[in-house]
Amino acid sequence: MRIGAVIAYIRSLPAAGKPTENPPDHLNPLGVMMLGAAMLPEGKPISTGIVTAPPKSPTAQYGEYIMSYQDCRACHGEKLTGGVPGQPGPLGPDLNLVKGWKLEEFIATMRTGVDPNGHELSKQMPWRPVGRMSDEELSAIYEYLTHLPG
Repeated sequence: MRIGAVIAYIRSLPAAGKPTENPPDHLNPLGVMMLGAAMLPEGKPISTGIVTAPPKSPTAQYGEYIMSYQDCRACHGEKLTGGVPGQPGPLGPDLNLVKGWKLEEFIATMRTGVDPNGHELSKQMPWRPVGRMSDEELSAIYEYLTHLPG
């Protein structure tokens, strides 16, 4: 039987019962099937602790905080030293390359999508939303990246 036929059949059925609640920790039957077929991405652990932002300033500490919610590690690797084959996102480069840039070059790269060497950033890199951050936020990210170990 073709999966398209199953989907068409299910869509042809009238809605029944009352709307179900949307519990975030329960999968519906389709979700269970997708999980069994390894079609779901790995989830991130949920933090139940209190999150407090450091003071907003152009510091490495504030830059690390911004990077913690930007999902940069999904493409650039856990230590931001470059993506590795098999990771869920595209393979991003080692962000230690920013150490060779001036602050103004980093900000210009995030605002234009072109790095100091004239290389266009990947279309998968979300440089447009990052480029809409304030100079202070981009300066904080730059400070964090230029102080990465390695």
